[in-house]
Amino acid sequence: MTGPSSATALNPAAPALQCSASLIDLGFVALCAGAAELLCHNAVVTFMIALEAVAVLAIGEGTRGVTPGNMLLGLRTVRADGVQNSAASGILPAGMSRIVIKYCVLIASFLAAIIGYLVVIISPLFSHDSLRQGWANSLAKLACIDIRRHTASTSTPPALQNRQTHTTGVGRQNKPKPDTISPLPAVPVPGMQPEPHPVSAVPMPIPMPTAVPAPKPAAATPRTHAIRPIPASQQATSAARVRLRQTPPPEPRRKATPPVAVPPPTPAPRAVLMFDNGSKTALTIPSTLVLGRKPTPHKLQDTVLAVPDHTGTVSRSHARLEITEDGAWISDLGSTNGTRVINQEGQETPVPVKQRVEVHNNNRIALGDMICVLIISEHRRARA
Repeated sequence: MTGPSSATALNPAAPALQCSASLIDLGFVALCAGAAELLCHNAVVTFMIALEAVAVLAIGEGTRGVTPGNMLLGLRTVRADGVQNSAASGILPAGMSRIVIKYCVLIASFLAAIIGYLVVIISPLFSHDSLRQGWANSLAKLACIDIRRHTASTSTPPALQNRQTHTTGVGRQNKPKPDTISPLPAVPVPGMQPEPHPVSAVPMPIPMPTAVPAPKPAAATPRTHAIRPIPASQQATSAARVRLRQTPPPEPRRKATPPVAVPPPTPAPRAVLMFDNGSKTALTIPSTLVLGRKPTPHKLQDTVLAVPDHTGTVSRSHARLEITEDGAWISDLGSTNGTRVINQEGQETPVPVKQRVEVHNNNRIALGDMICVLIISEHRRARA
């Protein structure tokens, strides 16, 4: 007997599974629309999202026969004629033209007070054909198959049937016995007789006369020599020489090296800038500072220093103060109220814009009406 054909290997989905898949798809559309309503609170946006969800279902079912419900339950939507004639044409996808007809029927039934849509969904329960089609699938000539029950053909080729064992009347199987091959008798070949080997005589051992061992000579007794005693004076002299050789010579005394006095480290030259409100700032030498109310560096090596301005006459970037090993200089950066250097005698020297003026120790610097004093350390003044 031949096995079932490939047409009968495609199993139509059960009506309950088809209804469940349709309800899952309806829940997918309702979930998308509900999420849009909660997020946007706009009826137009909610309607558009619902239409897009239906379009996603239609495209997935038309091209690959899958929807969320079909994927969860193991179903596929295919052409009905492909299921009936799958032996000749194979399984054919639903196609977008037939899917459009199906979804037009579903949307029209949904508009009929929603009850019509539910009736269309459960219509596979009332179907009596072999494919158990619902009304929408029947109009679109589609069918829903169960791929989990899809089994391959079980027909056995005739060549394999001949190799199967035959059952006996009591149900036992006669296993084929392996063929036994009897050994061939040895056939003598004329002219190939083995040549006889000559038997050689075994030589007999000839008895030899045994030699009588000669008597061993007696072991010679070693001669003993008399040892003369060493005088006590010679023993004492040799012991003193051994002690002299073993005693190491005394190491020469090393003279104590007096500790070398390490000169104290030379302090780094420092400078202090004191302001009229009593605050002060320590500066290192060399350094370049931009003084002002809210200064900004003009060169890469510039360091900014915000001065306490209680007069309101200091510009944002007022002046640049340069301190080196050779002295200190200040230059005006285009301030509004100008910069002046006041020596210890009270003489004022205006500072031109972008021109350096030397500042000596304890000289005062006037940034507008704010006064500060430059004090250089003793070490720096001694070197100067």
